[in-house]
Amino acid sequence: MKFLCICQSGLGSSFMVQMNIQNVLTAAGAAEDITVDHSDVGSTTADILGRTPPCRLI
Repeated sequence: MKFLCICQSGLGSSFMVQMNIQNVLTAAGAAEDITVDHSDVGSTTADILGRTPPCRLI
């Protein structure tokens, strides 16, 4: 499973969310099975979101 955290500039909020998700996954012992990354809105395309279905925007 993959998580992609997205914010306006790709540096502040999305990186903070990425770190929080990674901390929760590590505490749950699931960090090896899940990839977490962050990006800015302008770099995120339908191609990126469509690579690993199912993808859900929250």
